Parts: sequence; C-alpha cells; structure tokens
Amino acid sequence: MVSLELSVLTLNVWGIPFVSSDRAERMQHIGKELSSGKYDIVSLQEVWTEKDSMVLQELTKAILPYAHYFYSGVIGAGLLVLSKFPIVSTLFHSWTVNGYCHRIQHADWFGGKGVGMCRIRVGDRYVHLYNAHVSIFTTIFFFFGKLLFWKMTEVLVFERMLTFFPTTDFFFQN
Repeated sequence: MVSLELSVLTLNVWGIPFVSSDRAERMQHIGKELSSGKYDIVSLQEVWTEKDSMVLQELTKAILPYAHYFYSGVIGAGLLVLSKFPIVSTLFHSWTVNGYCHRIQHADWFGGKGVGMCRIRVGDRYVHLYNAHVSIFTTIFFFFGKLLFWKMTEVLVFERMLTFFPTTDFFFQN
C-alpha cells in the first residue's frame, strides 16, 4: 500500500459577529499563519461571515488556492475548507438539531449546522475531508448547582445522539 502524508489543520476561529472580541484582527493573524506553508489542507469552523471567509481566502490564496465555504441556514454553516490541492466536489448534510432560537448568544439556531465533505484530488488519489461544527449545547451554569448541571448534561447527550446517528449514515454513503 502506498502511503500519503498530508499536513491537515482544523481550527475553530471564534468568528461570531458582535460577540467575538478582536474578530477582524484575529482573522488577519489566522490568515497569516495559514499562509506560512505549513498546512496542505485547513478545516475551519465558526467563519460566520462571508467577509471573514473572503479575508481568509485572500490571505491564503498563494499557498492554499482552493477553497469552499459551506452555505446553510440563515447565516451559513460557518465552515470553510482551504486546500493546496483541487477541491473537485462538495456535499453538505444539515443536522436537524441546531440549537434553540431563544439562545441567541449561541447563534447555533441561525447557522444551519451540519457536516460538510470536500473531495480533494491529491495527485492521482482522492481524499474525503469532513468538516463539522457541533452545537454549543454544553453551556454549564455551575452557580445554579449540580442539579441543573446534570440535567443539561442529560439533554446534551440526547441532543448529540440525535445529531450524530444520522451523520454516520452520511459518512458511509460517501
């Protein structure tokens, strides 16, 4: 069997508009690091604005000329893939459980979360890269005591199961 060595980075850039501090400056620094040539494929989460996506693509295009931003929901899926190699096809699977509209600070409900797949041609081979960003159901309110913490953990486990069981079908179909 012939081996294939790639340098792959995944990073949550924390790009929530109006919430994330120093977002524009952070995108500049992240873009400069990604353009260093250390990475063959980059999988980013929480790239919530098209402007941030364009900034990152512009800063990295000399080294990572291929890109795909996954659009979904009201504000997008927040997923961006940058690659040194051609992205020949993409597919997106939306999750049915995407947070709650009354938890505005989480932004999960507004972004159509799910898992994106990029089929990337590396020489004469193909790599399937999956990029996902799970919901923020992990909010923990310690100051309300252990009972609330355990209740939220119970809800978290149930919601994650609802999210990931259909996703396994998506992986095996592609």
